[in-house]
Amino acid sequence: MTEENELYIEQPERPNDGRVSSTDAGPGSREINPKFKDLKETGKWGNISKKEMIIVAVVMLSIVVAVVVVVVVFVTGDDDSIPIAGGIAPTSAPTMRLVPQEQLDLLRQGIGLNPLTASFLDLLPTNAEALRGLSNVLDEDPVRRAASWVVHEDQLDAEPELLNRFGLVATYYSNGGSQWTNSDNWLDPDLSICDGWYGVSCDLLRRDLDEIDLANNNLTGPITKSLSLLSTLRVIWFNGNALTGTIPGDVFSSLEDLFILYLQNNQLEGDIPENLIENGVLQTIFLQGNNFTGTWPAVFCGVLREFRLECEQTPCPERCCVPLNNCFD
Repeated sequence: MTEENELYIEQPERPNDGRVSSTDAGPGSREINPKFKDLKETGKWGNISKKEMIIVAVVMLSIVVAVVVVVVVFVTGDDDSIPIAGGIAPTSAPTMRLVPQEQLDLLRQGIGLNPLTASFLDLLPTNAEALRGLSNVLDEDPVRRAASWVVHEDQLDAEPELLNRFGLVATYYSNGGSQWTNSDNWLDPDLSICDGWYGVSCDLLRRDLDEIDLANNNLTGPITKSLSLLSTLRVIWFNGNALTGTIPGDVFSSLEDLFILYLQNNQLEGDIPENLIENGVLQTIFLQGNNFTGTWPAVFCGVLREFRLECEQTPCPERCCVPLNNCFD
């Protein structure tokens, strides 16, 4: 029964005795329900007006909606959009780790999407059990060792930083990590890369890898393509080591945010690749103290803000080097 209908009480038909009362205008007439008499005559129900009743109803409905939203956010765990003091969101709490086969499937997917590392898939089996124990085999390929560690030994819920962990561990195995001067917390299976791996820094939100500083740390061997998986890197310090081989220009140019690269005082050789600056943001390159041949790429002139090299060994256009005093004899 609606409120309008509840205002009245249907009266049964009574025999007409010739008298007509103010509340009985005839057969089937309606009388005001006593419970709603005030509401009909004064617009109030007791001391509460219709307007106040509507306001209370709206407030109660708003509270219910707010409670539902909070419950949904809590259940789904989506706290990325909830602001907190200082504007910095907390690091998500670790969840249950993926099983080894799930780890391997995700790793293969990420590696395959990167043109520079897609060839790694030829080194990795599709069955996770085939990788078990390979991380400790010294003469095993660094890619397979790194995959073995990520799939079977890493205990962190690594999905958000899976490719970064793999790329760093592959660098560790490729460049003599066991002999580094300092490798504190590297290969710690329970520790995020943002929480103390020596030389590794993340952004303020602790979500993106920002910088690697392994200067003067006894790195050996060639620069690995695994670095291209560290897609958010902005600064690399590899100076003062014993890195060999040529500069893989495609690796560094694939890092879209890389703007500082220190490779000085290593044992690198060959030509300096022109595609080194193709990411469009690289501004600083230090290359002195290596064994390069050829000439300084003319395309670098007017693009780089700061650079260093031996101009006698690697001739540099005068317009490019002299004004900036970038040459080392």
